[in-house]
Amino acid sequence: MKPITKKCKICKEKFTPKRSTLEPTCDEYSCKVAYAMVIVEKQKANRVKEQKRASVEQKKKMTVDIMSDDKYRSSVLQPVINEIARLIDFGQPCIATENYGKENGGHYISVGANRTICINLHNIHIQSFESNHWKSGDTLKYQGGIRKVYGEDYLAFMDGLQKHPPIQLRKKEMIEIYENACKIRLKLRKNQEIRTPKQRIELRNQINLELGIYEEEYCVF
Repeated sequence: MKPITKKCKICKEKFTPKRSTLEPTCDEYSCKVAYAMVIVEKQKANRVKEQKRASVEQKKKMTVDIMSDDKYRSSVLQPVINEIARLIDFGQPCIATENYGKENGGHYISVGANRTICINLHNIHIQSFESNHWKSGDTLKYQGGIRKVYGEDYLAFMDGLQKHPPIQLRKKEMIEIYENACKIRLKLRKNQEIRTPKQRIELRNQINLELGIYEEEYCVF
């Protein structure tokens, strides 16, 4: 059988391994020393990387610790919920203008008007940045878009979300919701597809129930 030959990772010359086919270098002392130094430097770099990661995680935890409940909701949880809404509406135009462009998760009933339903997925649909930010949400066009795409009954359901009894989520509860929401978001990112209006409503129903925030009559259409 023909001897196995390898290329030395340092001098790049071909050699025949004597002890194991996994040998990385030839028998030259200088090559063995140089390769050992490469491994040492890699280990150092990995330790530094791990230390930086741990430092970032610690700073993140400290930041969360000093956040108010509402600050955590707006800065940490809300962006994930908004992205879930956008992923449900993947491939759809702005609900208000029917234009494509930079996407937001636009609230039908604004966050400022009602904190209770700001993370209810039936209250969040894909909306262009311009429509959502520059035109104060385009309320009337948003309403017209919902009516056109989903129908009058669904619009009435969305209007009725305002009747949900006030809820006061604490940060500890929202952290658990956030972790669950991140798992849901990951699944949707891996399964991006264009869905029918009926499918988009059903997915909002399903995820609202999974998140477990709202009473069923206000989270399922």
